Amino acid sequence: MPVVSIGDSDFRDCTVLTSVVIPDSVKSIGDWAFLRCTSLTSVTFGDGVTHIGEGAFYSYSSLVSVVIGKGVESIDEEAFGFCTSLESITIPGNVRSIGEYVFTNCHSLTSVLPR
Repeated sequence: MPVVSIGDSDFRDCTVLTSVVIPDSVKSIGDWAFLRCTSLTSVTFGDGVTHIGEGAFYSYSSLVSVVIGKGVESIDEEAFGFCTSLESITIPGNVRSIGEYVFTNCHSLTSVLPR
């Protein structure tokens, strides 16, 4: 049976993760799912993901770029907050809602591109 969601805080404080590939079968990423995974340098979203929860990728010091899958429709508050090394993010055109403070304290962010 395929994984269809990543729950709230499932990988919280998992400092050994260096990259994550989220398969197409996953539809949602819960709140604070990958909070403080400080070694994470890359995240690849499958096109099945439709929702990214609050603070899902909060406080990553080594994440540089993100390409969000084509299926994402909503990104909740602070989803990428305090990703201090984040330089670029690609967001699909079908995103209908982006919460407050999604990129708070992302001081290196210089590029937000449509997908």
